[in-house]
Amino acid sequence: MARASFLRMMIHTCTVQVMSSESTDVHGQPDESWADESTEVACMWQDKSGRLGDLLVQGMNYDCLVFLVYNVDIDETRRITNVQDDNDNVIEAGPLRVIKAQNAAGRSHHTECFCRRSSILETS
Repeated sequence: MARASFLRMMIHTCTVQVMSSESTDVHGQPDESWADESTEVACMWQDKSGRLGDLLVQGMNYDCLVFLVYNVDIDETRRITNVQDDNDNVIEAGPLRVIKAQNAAGRSHHTECFCRRSSILETS
């Protein structure tokens, strides 16, 4: 029953992207290409900022949280874009860089992603 009530909280959808290639441009700057890996992924987005305190990402700031069902392939090498509400309105275009993804409730319940809005230089 608890899992069903959690799934009803997934009131948004998003796109998960994976880096498809990494190279450098003519000026020697990183030039990344991203491809959609999963679209219309059920999620819950929260515009909530804070600072992570665990040892792996000590002091990293985040801008928002995205909660995903546990079976979505998400980690720090992916990013989230195109967060939409139930009326298909884009509420966060992104891209959102995943700075930490963790199994939040244990026992394969859901994944909590701490995200940071990417700067213009990171959005290729």
